[in-house]
Amino acid sequence: MPIAYISKTTKLGNDVPFDHITTAATDGLIIVCSNRLVNVDSTAKFNDVALTVAQNGWGAGGYWRTSIHYMQNPPIGTYHIDTINGDVAGVTTAINVSGLLKTGNPVRFSDYSGGSCDPMVAHFTSLVGDGVFDVIVVAESSWHPNSGQTLIDSNWFGGNALHGCSFLIGALTDPSWHRGAADDGSYTAVDFIPAPVFGSSPMWWF
Repeated sequence: MPIAYISKTTKLGNDVPFDHITTAATDGLIIVCSNRLVNVDSTAKFNDVALTVAQNGWGAGGYWRTSIHYMQNPPIGTYHIDTINGDVAGVTTAINVSGLLKTGNPVRFSDYSGGSCDPMVAHFTSLVGDGVFDVIVVAESSWHPNSGQTLIDSNWFGGNALHGCSFLIGALTDPSWHRGAADDGSYTAVDFIPAPVFGSSPMWWF
């Protein structure tokens, strides 16, 4: 079954726990984080259990950090999310998804780009049926995801940075964000593998 985006919770300001609700349809939890002031990768926990880092990204000098974390089969209900990345003005978005591979490594591809550039691109070709999630932090507010990507979140924070994330159903294209002019920042994207689809054809025993 294809991976699908269900819902999200966003928190401006890091190092402060916040509540997030998972539902019975939630096969996976993806947490994306961004900051602009520190050169430290973020960490993320849900119900005091650490998520796995899928990819970190950074810009010039190691600043403008982005990261994507995931948890397969998260507990269902309302639990605390704790993220730490040292930037009090950073942003975290927690995303519920369905259809994520439930066992084994669910990451097929991951990449990041950073520095002063336009567009910001993850250089991998997503597969049809996969689910691609991304996060960008950049020093201008008019950046937007490429055609075919669904915007999940866009927040201007700290007076000089945009946190954004989007979702793409794998379609043999490189995910990206752009605005027509280069800005400092970083961009991270991860291609997640969907759960297998079991056939419904009858089985014959001899």
